[in-house]
Amino acid sequence: MLSINMADVVAVLRSLIPYLVAAGVLLLLAIVITIAVNKKTVQSVGARKMIHAQSWIVALIGIVVAFSMMLTGPMSTLLNNATITKYQLSQSTVAKANTLAKDVQTEAVTMLKNDDANLPLANKKVNVFGWGSTNPVYGGTGSGSMSEQYKTTSLLDGLKESGFQANPSLTKLYTDYRKDRPVVGMFAQDWTLPEVPAAQYSDSLMQSAKDYSDEAVVVITRVGGEGADLPENMRAKGITYHDNSKDYPDSQNGEHFLQLSQTEKDMLNLVTKNFNKVTLVYNGANTFQLDFVNSYPQIRSVLWCPPAAPTNFNMSAKAKAEFTNNGNYKVADHNKSSDAMPTTGAKNGIRLADMHGKSYDNPQWGKLLDQLTFKDMDTLIAMGGYGTQAVKSIGKVQLTDADGPASLNNNFTGVGSIGFPASTAFACTWNRDLAKQFGEMIGQMAHDMHVAGWYAPAQNIHRNAFSGRTFEYFSEDPLLSGVMASSQIAGAKKKGVYSFMKHFAMNDQETNRTEMLLTWSNEQAIRETYLKPFEMSVKEGGASAVMSSFNYIGPVYSGANPVLLKNVLRNEWGFRGFVLTDYFAGYGYQNGDQEIRNGNDSMLATTDITNHVKDKSATSLLAMRQASKNILYTTVNGWQYANGEPKVATPVWRTALYVLWGVTALLVLGFEYLAISRFLKRRKAAESVEAGAPAETPASAEA
Repeated sequence: MLSINMADVVAVLRSLIPYLVAAGVLLLLAIVITIAVNKKTVQSVGARKMIHAQSWIVALIGIVVAFSMMLTGPMSTLLNNATITKYQLSQSTVAKANTLAKDVQTEAVTMLKNDDANLPLANKKVNVFGWGSTNPVYGGTGSGSMSEQYKTTSLLDGLKESGFQANPSLTKLYTDYRKDRPVVGMFAQDWTLPEVPAAQYSDSLMQSAKDYSDEAVVVITRVGGEGADLPENMRAKGITYHDNSKDYPDSQNGEHFLQLSQTEKDMLNLVTKNFNKVTLVYNGANTFQLDFVNSYPQIRSVLWCPPAAPTNFNMSAKAKAEFTNNGNYKVADHNKSSDAMPTTGAKNGIRLADMHGKSYDNPQWGKLLDQLTFKDMDTLIAMGGYGTQAVKSIGKVQLTDADGPASLNNNFTGVGSIGFPASTAFACTWNRDLAKQFGEMIGQMAHDMHVAGWYAPAQNIHRNAFSGRTFEYFSEDPLLSGVMASSQIAGAKKKGVYSFMKHFAMNDQETNRTEMLLTWSNEQAIRETYLKPFEMSVKEGGASAVMSSFNYIGPVYSGANPVLLKNVLRNEWGFRGFVLTDYFAGYGYQNGDQEIRNGNDSMLATTDITNHVKDKSATSLLAMRQASKNILYTTVNGWQYANGEPKVATPVWRTALYVLWGVTALLVLGFEYLAISRFLKRRKAAESVEAGAPAETPASAEA
């Protein structure tokens, strides 16, 4: 599951400021009026009390209105996502998913070396060295992380299930040393590699290990994740790392994350000194530097167990002129005076469910789109985070999309599915049938969890060994990546689930990915390497949804790149469906107006920032209309519309809001009744007092 981003929290709070200010002003005015209207300024008790009552009633109504506008406005998407029904996987789905996951991982484990037929191990007792043996890497962090709802099978569990017995003394040594793995998160990373220093292995422990078995397995693990690439210099500024010993550093300046730490080297020296038959297990997705293996003849076997650097340049003058972000993009400069304003808000009686199974070019689409208002289209486009929004006028219900790629994770409800081996593991199987079965299982789990779309598969290239999201991607080979991705997409589509193939395109670096990162290449390399998996996913997998990437391609943001999203994706490959941004937080270059005009249909946003369309020109509305069609075409052809218009319950928060309105109405009526009745009583009492008072004798008459 994704963690909370403080930038999002700030954005939400900023969007609430106008409503909170309005409520505060009303409250302050009521207080001011209560203080200002007193015995000195208004002598009539009835009038004074009436003014006080009316000021507080108006304040109550105004505060409830401001609160309601806040909930139904900037908070509505967040509340809808957070309060939807928490659908869980059925037990039969869990059982099938677990079986398939085990089959995938069984084929994914890759033998890199096996001298003297060391494997399979002859001895059923084995000494397993390495802290990572007790805390293996199952996947990565960020959108590709696993749900904690379901039990995982550790490396030691796997050995036990296969009939092996691991030395319990070694296992205890590692669990006593440290139980948790340092967190490599999206917003902060601790790159510490926990490992017991060699000095802490007592002579008696090593002797008992040799008595236990002549077989030794050494486990080395590495983890990566979304938001940061792996360190190329462990001693660089800003790298968080805690050495395992005070006597020596784990790494020297210039040494990187994908080579042995000093503590790991010491452990390997200790093991090879005491054992002649050693199996090295590398548990990680990123390519590890294994040049040390040949220095240890005792290492007979090596297994790779995958989990379930840019160049400086100066931009040319032409590239600088083409570069755009929110600072220099002027939407009016891109309007066409020849564009005619499309029809909006028509009453044609077409329901979205009527379009299920109809072709993209069916003329009925025009009548349906005529029914949409500007607000309908803007809501569909701007608030596309983790699902598509409801449009009541056409029977479009709110649908949920879930993160991937190794599972389904709902970041709002906290519900997740069974986790599968990482995409790199699938590539290691070279088995397209397993990939398709996985896609079908994603579809089955999506039915159980009421999920419409899957934010996966991720199919960028293993271009750099240090890429933080290597575990999410399949391979350095575009053909292998394309076969695996298209098979998964086809499998999910068979179940009526649309897959957002991502990140389109050339998203091969995590560090500075949201800082207007410019990626450069030539067209041949782009088409033959970086776009090939996506092309196969469209043509062979039938992809109907895309997630664009954070980076620029040359001087143009990929999420607003018409050459990529219109010319190549739609016109050349024949893609029919909608394109969603990667996470939308503005970042100084994301804005809805620019993106819808260049082929990006929806913003992966849940808060109000630069995602809303501001321009209401004919050019803008035509782009909104096209984007809305693309979104609706994909969603109506999903499994939830297969049997007509879905029935959905009113969100809990809306029900609570309706109750609040009812209670407020009763309170206002009650307060008004009391205020008016008391005012009338006070006025009547005052009139009685005035009528019963003796007439005053004029002073002149007594003179």
